[in-house]
Amino acid sequence: MKNFTENLKWGMYPEIKANSATSPANVLFLSILTFLTKNPEISILLQNFLLLFTLFIALNQISEILKINNILIYLLIPLIILNPFLFSSLGLESFSVITVFILFFISIMKIRLVLAGILLGILFILRPDSILLGIPFIFLLKSKKQYFLLSFSALISTIPWLLYSYINMGSLLPDTLIIKRTQSSWDGYNFFNGFTLYWINYKFETFLAIFPIFSALVLIFKNRKNIAKEDIRINNPILLLSFAGVLHFVIFGSLHVPPYHWYYVFSLVLITISCTLFYLKIRLDGEKILPIILISIWLISILFSFSYAYKSKEMPIHTNWINKDEYKKISEELDLFIKERQFVKMNYEIGTLAYYSKNSIFIDDFSSRYLIQYMCMDIKKLSFKNLNKIMLSLTCLNRDYYKNAQDKLPSYKYEVSHLSNQQDSIEFGPYNTRWSKNVYLYLNKLKD
Repeated sequence: MKNFTENLKWGMYPEIKANSATSPANVLFLSILTFLTKNPEISILLQNFLLLFTLFIALNQISEILKINNILIYLLIPLIILNPFLFSSLGLESFSVITVFILFFISIMKIRLVLAGILLGILFILRPDSILLGIPFIFLLKSKKQYFLLSFSALISTIPWLLYSYINMGSLLPDTLIIKRTQSSWDGYNFFNGFTLYWINYKFETFLAIFPIFSALVLIFKNRKNIAKEDIRINNPILLLSFAGVLHFVIFGSLHVPPYHWYYVFSLVLITISCTLFYLKIRLDGEKILPIILISIWLISILFSFSYAYKSKEMPIHTNWINKDEYKKISEELDLFIKERQFVKMNYEIGTLAYYSKNSIFIDDFSSRYLIQYMCMDIKKLSFKNLNKIMLSLTCLNRDYYKNAQDKLPSYKYEVSHLSNQQDSIEFGPYNTRWSKNVYLYLNKLKD
């Protein structure tokens, strides 16, 4: 975002091109806001305000469509935005995806298929895998014409970005999709079992993330006598929201991607929305005290959790080894040793260091395209199978681009790593977060 705002160049640095933005639309949106506000942090706040306002309007529409004339529907706003997994992902694409998907849900419900298709296309540009969330809603389409309108409008809305990506980066997909597939797991933890990592490190926050779902299920069970046959039909839009969340979880789990916390947002939030709407649809008009008590307990617990995270200068849930202020300090100290702008090999978390450092051009698989170029030129020799092969083929679609863009790896004088390679390495640390303990960073000078 910083590089695009300041230099109108795609990638982390103006010196090298990268295609590591999983959410091109989010980068563009935040870049426009940053250009207007001149402040990235204010831009994120403004983005979230706009999304919250859109969510409020959308919930009003859902209330009319589902005939849930109850102010309790607006309790979904805190249930969504204050979910610890979503709140900890603000600034990423998660909240944008959820908001656009809800607009897609409304458009499908109103049978406005051209608009629904455009929103589906925006979902793809926000995050390619988020179109998985729309799959269950094909049950609501009733004719070939409706399928065509939805598919054609979705394709048309994505063509401008796909053409740009194909011509300028040789790919239809962000590099991150295939790079993160090669990462696979963290010490045996992948997406399927990785949720237990968050339970281990953030028990209270993880409990608060699933508490609304269990509370809604308890309330639904209490009101089970009010459930009619049409409420549990397969094409009930409310149930399809849960199906979308479960489907996303199952597909991501089968891909064995790493358990990044923002990957869980879509399943958690959609199932929360679904269960809450289902309860509001069947509840007795006089039942208000119990849901209000439950939401009050949850909100008080959330405020307690978030205040603790604020004091520790961490997000409620994260996978960072070092907090933001310490990363900024490390970047400033690195600039004292690396006095002129040059490439630095990176074997660590790159994002925050790259943002604050003035002289270091950190190179890893995400900030450059050297790994992807190698894969694309030797695609026949690689042992990728099935979906991985398809994803790599889409990443390497414009073979002429990669033939003409074979850059040599830069020469490095320095390396930033969590391992020291010599006695005179410069040590930073130890650093401690709730995610990791006793972390050290080293600036290693490499041999010529």
